[in-house]
Amino acid sequence: MQYNIAYCWLSTLSGFMVFMAVCFSSIAVAEELAQKDALMLSVFEYPPFLMEKSEDFGIEPAIVKLAFKRMGVDVSFVFVPPARAIEMAKLGQVDGTLGWVHSDERENLFYFSDTIAQAPLVFFHLKQKAFNWEHYDELQGKIIGTVNKFYYGPAFHQAQQKGLFQMDSVSDDELNLKKLIAGRIDLTPINLYVGYYLAGQLFDTDVAGVITHNDRQLKISEHHVLLPKVLEPSSRRLSLFNQGLQKIKQSGEYQRVLEHYSPATKVHQEASTDAPYSQMESSIQGKLLATKPNLP
Repeated sequence: MQYNIAYCWLSTLSGFMVFMAVCFSSIAVAEELAQKDALMLSVFEYPPFLMEKSEDFGIEPAIVKLAFKRMGVDVSFVFVPPARAIEMAKLGQVDGTLGWVHSDERENLFYFSDTIAQAPLVFFHLKQKAFNWEHYDELQGKIIGTVNKFYYGPAFHQAQQKGLFQMDSVSDDELNLKKLIAGRIDLTPINLYVGYYLAGQLFDTDVAGVITHNDRQLKISEHHVLLPKVLEPSSRRLSLFNQGLQKIKQSGEYQRVLEHYSPATKVHQEASTDAPYSQMESSIQGKLLATKPNLP
């Protein structure tokens, strides 16, 4: 009987010691990082996920900064072109980079964090043209504005090769939004957050307010923080960051960042009119011509 009691006591003590070791380990890593200057992460311009001319630098830097701060670590960001951002991180010239999707090549060079943000690809269309779809054969006869050399997923390109819809390609998403409003195309697939951000930048609220999207996703990309394997502290920093990310999700801070950049907040709720598109068409066309006289 005494042996059983002693065994139970030792098991409980052992579990407590393991728990305390994990806690002290996280604290030690945080203290080690706090002793140096703020972690430097390389990033590139990709609004609204990554924005140099924004108080909190966009969705993803805001999330990353909050997560590290929860663990007692400061973070700063340097904006450079994408190729330079990942090269700097790969060589250990910065402590990491963010805004990247997974690839086998990158996994050989970096530790990947838990997902910091999701980027759903959806169809944008005019509110006056009701649109719902579940299968690609429902796109029969549509004119879809795409961006040159952009990959929209295997199912999309297979449907296009079958001739289910006409693909009208241009150089960027901005042109496709202008062509959508001008009635030159029926649909354009754009990242949900990027599409509404661009609409808010390109048009006044009345014009931007005639655009909406369908919730069905063509594909979804998951963005991560990448910490280079050439830097010895990276694996411990990764663990610390993932803990902080979980904490801000539990506290609601993570969701508040997403809501701050919510497409509905930026465009739908700002539109000052619910007038039918037909009543606004001449005004819209005039504004489009003023911004770009010759749409492709």
